[in-house]
Amino acid sequence: PVGPFIVDRNSLNLWIAPNQSGVGFEVFSRDAFLQAVSALVPGQVDHSNVQVKQRWSETLAQVTLTGPFPDQPQTTLFRVAVGDGRLFFYHRLRQALQDAGITGAMPLGTSPPEGATLRRLHAHRSPALSEVLPEANKYSNNLTADAVLIAMSPSGAEPVTDPVQGGLEEARRILVHDFPEDQAQMELVDGSGLSRENRLSARFLVRLLNRVLHRENFRSEYLASL
Repeated sequence: PVGPFIVDRNSLNLWIAPNQSGVGFEVFSRDAFLQAVSALVPGQVDHSNVQVKQRWSETLAQVTLTGPFPDQPQTTLFRVAVGDGRLFFYHRLRQALQDAGITGAMPLGTSPPEGATLRRLHAHRSPALSEVLPEANKYSNNLTADAVLIAMSPSGAEPVTDPVQGGLEEARRILVHDFPEDQAQMELVDGSGLSRENRLSARFLVRLLNRVLHRENFRSEYLASL
């Protein structure tokens, strides 16, 4: 899932190790707020058989692993895609505040208190697009591609309710302007292309790539990102 808050590519690093009895497994995480539970059983299978169940709230962050796992003596790194990026960011922020020595009842929640006056505390600028695109194109990083789409969402006085839809509308506006005769040959529903509802004709893709190839102002950056 992609939203305005992304940390560690919305992924968790878990370490799976045999427990002391030697008949099961323990799961460890570097995140103090995360409760990792193992219901794994030894089996001669690969990691793709592990089922992951997640529970996220302001007071709970829990990951439970079930299913067969290779019976081996060494500790194994297991990566999990976070089910709720917003709450993952929230727990990471709380942990960072605690690590910085900020204690007591923290006035931190997932929504502003009623009647609160909002004040910007920090602004973060992304790296240049020439640095971001290779992450998406060279490594086929779907999260980065969707984040770029969100960044295309128009910014103005009124906040965009759905930044994904805002980015899609902006992308469609640009494509329709540049390729008015190909409107029926393009249908976009996300930035990564993962959805089966995306539709682009081969003819349109050839026209689009030819347009990029002959645009000297960004041709070299695009080719370098592939």
